Order: sequence, then C-alpha cells, then structure tokens
Amino acid sequence: MAKDTFRKRFTFWLDLFKDDEFKLAEEIEVLKKKRNFSRYIRDGLRLILDLRAGKTDVLVELFPWVADTFAQVEPIPQKDSYQALQKQLARLEQHLIREGATPIPRTSSPIKISDEPVDSSGIEIKKAKNSDSNSAQNFLESMSMFG
Repeated sequence: MAKDTFRKRFTFWLDLFKDDEFKLAEEIEVLKKKRNFSRYIRDGLRLILDLRAGKTDVLVELFPWVADTFAQVEPIPQKDSYQALQKQLARLEQHLIREGATPIPRTSSPIKISDEPVDSSGIEIKKAKNSDSNSAQNFLESMSMFG
C-alpha cells in the first residue's frame, strides 16, 4: 500500500550580485548534490523561529557543544558586582582584541561611580536648547550633580 503524503514546495530568490547571497547559492548547490538542502532549510527555519521565540532548544539539539559553552560562562555575582563587572569587561575586551578589534584608549581620569544611592527628589529637569554645541555641556552639567 502506498504511503499518502502531502508536500508543498516553496520558492525563494537570491540576488547573485550580492556577495553574501552568491556564497549562499554556491553552498546550496553543494547541499543539493549531497541531497541535504531540504533538511538544512527545515533545520534553519526551526532554529531561527525558536531563537526569535527566546528559546534555545533547537540550538542545543542541532549543536550540543553550545550547551557546554554556555555552562562554562561564569555568572556575574550580585555581591561586589562593580568589581565583577570590571573583570567581565576586561575579559570581553581581551577577547575582542584577540579577534582583531582596536582597543579603546584609556583616559587619564576614569569615571567615578558612587556606591551611594542617588536621591532623585532634588533633581531639576530643564529643557535643553537644541544645539549641537550645547549638548556636551548640558550632559556634563547634568552629570556633575552625581559626582
């Protein structure tokens, strides 16, 4: 007895004048020769839809090693969070530099962050003038009350 199937075909276009789409077209040809194209399309759509829904189930299913990578990430502790954040930022900066990013130059006067809570009851809100020349000064004046 023959198996009943219901199949539907979807067509899409690639602009071969765009480098990234040209590369996709080349990969599609390889996948078609290996008879893997449809499976990759299905998996790719499942993955994108799952990630956009805020889930990682399909990601871990398709790439189990990703779960191991997630497990190695150290969470930032709540206690001493400023120091932990500084360490995390330093690690990220080193990683980006290893990947070829240009380091951000250090300033001679680092920004001081107060540990004391800010009392917002005395904050006065003024309407700033719409001028590029005043925007930096307005910002600095507004931040001076926190230092």
